[in-house]
Amino acid sequence: VNKSVGTLDKSTFDTNVMTACQHGNLNSKALFVAPIVAKAISGFLRDNWVRATPDETRWGVHVDAWISGAYGVSIPVYVKRYWGNFSTSSANGPGGAAFLIDMDYVRYAPLRDRDTRLLLKRQAPGDDLDSREYLTEFSLEFGQESAHALWTGITA
Repeated sequence: VNKSVGTLDKSTFDTNVMTACQHGNLNSKALFVAPIVAKAISGFLRDNWVRATPDETRWGVHVDAWISGAYGVSIPVYVKRYWGNFSTSSANGPGGAAFLIDMDYVRYAPLRDRDTRLLLKRQAPGDDLDSREYLTEFSLEFGQESAHALWTGITA
């Protein structure tokens, strides 16, 4: 866990990715990031950008995957747009967070006696309709903590 990162820099990020990649399955890693984190990762290449011709009017970088400098594995990056609604100033909030998850160590865990069920008569009293709802109460279990990484508090 890498709390309260502030400004994300290339070296620190790559070192943390390398540490998480030392454990688990290299080919099952996925990076889930807030929009501010995607912007920071895309900015890593900004200083190296060269325009091909002077008349180009569009330029920029969008990162779809991170290639670990240590292991050469391509880790897909998934931007969670909804997390942009949360503050980046909170050290524990999703607004400035990134999660590197080894999907081989994630397990669907329904709450005891609370797996998916169909609820009947969900309509308001007096409504002239038949409303039903599927309800699932579950969590996700993340095993082997060393195979994952978490960054929070990223502001730029």
